[in-house]
Amino acid sequence: MNSNQKKLPSQEQPWKKYHRQTPIREFNVHQKLDQMIEEANCKNLHYNALNFMGIKGNQWTYKELFKMRNQLADAWRKHGIKEDESVYVATVSGPEEPLTLLSLNRIGAVSKWADITFSAREFEEGINKDHCKTVIAFAAALPELSKAIDHTDVERVLVVEPSQYMRPFKIARKSFAGVKKMISMKQEADKNPLPDPRYMKFSDFVKTGSKKADVTSVSYDKERPVLKIQSSGTTGKPKSIVHTDFSINNSIKKFTYMDWPLYEKYVLLKTAPAWVGYGLINTLGVGLAHGMEVLMTPLLGDDILLNYNNLYDVTFAVPLHYRYLNAHLNEISDLSRPQACISGGDKIAKSELVEYHKNFATKGFNAQIINGAGNNEMCGAGYANPLYANKLGTVGIPMDGDVTSIFDPDTLEELSYYEEGELCTKTDSAFACYDNNPEQTKLVKRVHPDGSEWLHSNDLAKMDEEGYISLTGRLSRVISVGAFKISASEIEEVAQEHAAVKEAVVVAVPDEEQGQVPMLYTVVKEPFKGEENAVLEEVKDMCSMHLKEKAIPKYFINLDTMPYTSNNKQDFKKLEAFGKEYIQSQKKSQMTIVKNM
Repeated sequence: MNSNQKKLPSQEQPWKKYHRQTPIREFNVHQKLDQMIEEANCKNLHYNALNFMGIKGNQWTYKELFKMRNQLADAWRKHGIKEDESVYVATVSGPEEPLTLLSLNRIGAVSKWADITFSAREFEEGINKDHCKTVIAFAAALPELSKAIDHTDVERVLVVEPSQYMRPFKIARKSFAGVKKMISMKQEADKNPLPDPRYMKFSDFVKTGSKKADVTSVSYDKERPVLKIQSSGTTGKPKSIVHTDFSINNSIKKFTYMDWPLYEKYVLLKTAPAWVGYGLINTLGVGLAHGMEVLMTPLLGDDILLNYNNLYDVTFAVPLHYRYLNAHLNEISDLSRPQACISGGDKIAKSELVEYHKNFATKGFNAQIINGAGNNEMCGAGYANPLYANKLGTVGIPMDGDVTSIFDPDTLEELSYYEEGELCTKTDSAFACYDNNPEQTKLVKRVHPDGSEWLHSNDLAKMDEEGYISLTGRLSRVISVGAFKISASEIEEVAQEHAAVKEAVVVAVPDEEQGQVPMLYTVVKEPFKGEENAVLEEVKDMCSMHLKEKAIPKYFINLDTMPYTSNNKQDFKKLEAFGKEYIQSQKKSQMTIVKNM
């Protein structure tokens, strides 16, 4: 090779050495998702598949899961649900989630998963876009959903209440508070009868199918849409993302080449909601396909890792869960059971991970918090750290079989190691399209000059010579200060280095002279409450010392809590809106303390 020739990651693929040579399990991806999961567990039907709320006796074996799936599939067919018909699903984590996913997949229908916090208008738009006649809804979503139903063709609403899946039980040590909350939810639901005959309990609908049903799966079609999930909507309007059995199965297969402990009988705690790939595919799909026991709860609060402490071996969580656990470590005595803690869905700084590993070790934690990233367009995870080669501060390496590299976003020229550009991936886990949005689809699935199709992430990143990826920002989060381009992430990293700063987020706000300028929001750690002014002054000094003049935020604001979207991502849009309001009311101020948004 010519000494002046660039080294290209897509050609060298240095990350391959970190993948298993022999997978944990073998999968045939050319079949229905439902078939793949059933085939993978044909020899361990007596293993537990589902564990609801960590309660003894509230578990279902794989045999019971497949039997209930057949009963529900039979009910769908009896009520006229046809191949390719869409069923709208707005629920949280519970047994109805895998039952719905697998039964609709079996009969060739499409499950369209929606955020339960949607407004009536968003529910109406989503239902009408696919002409859905059937809706599955968590009881808490009914107030908004009911406002939308009369403006749709919906014929039945199947209402999910967590208490429908509570078997006789002995209360487990850490689940008591959750059980009491569920009992309270049931009592509240009983006070409010279902609105009209179109509504019925999900559990009653399942009973309309035969317990002895043996529903044959429809034929596999590589191109057939089977699943629709939501984009996060953190930097734009949420979009409906269409996936096929082929893309989902390939995404699940990639995990079996990771060195993570995704072993049979291990308990996998699910913390992410059903309407995103991280929760539905990476956690639920991966867990079931690997013969694990998936621990589910409808109560997805910040405290989930604390409440289910030592009831799981592996968890797929998000940074706010680890932050909460770190802040409440004094409430537990033992953290020795977890063998791998995955972190995805949002950024987590190297300094945070170092702190958590140190603090968790005092409670017997001997595992790793493994950072990864990706997007719903690639079924969730696209890159992740190996367990035994965990490089803190990075989002890890590409998944098995994928080719990931960095490209100049304007010329599409592939860049070499340590050069910053847009993170792009060639993957068989890529989505089919955005629903009824070909223009946006073309912006993400792009054909490069060599004729190959790459999935564009909109993430700015660098890759080192071992294939580890460091995210440096978002193309959509580059702030144009006059003629200068400023990375929001670069500013956040400086602020995050302050020992008192728990979270730091930068957004662009309007400015009469520069067009736009950075505004920095911080949340201080609990021991520093009351010292926010001093902390902000020190953060400002750090920014002046380590950043270029144009990158120094014009506004420094402290918040009690950082706003998050329902997908557990920092809510940039809400912060931008608040920033605009703040500037209009206090144009002369460049430093303030704000307690609540």
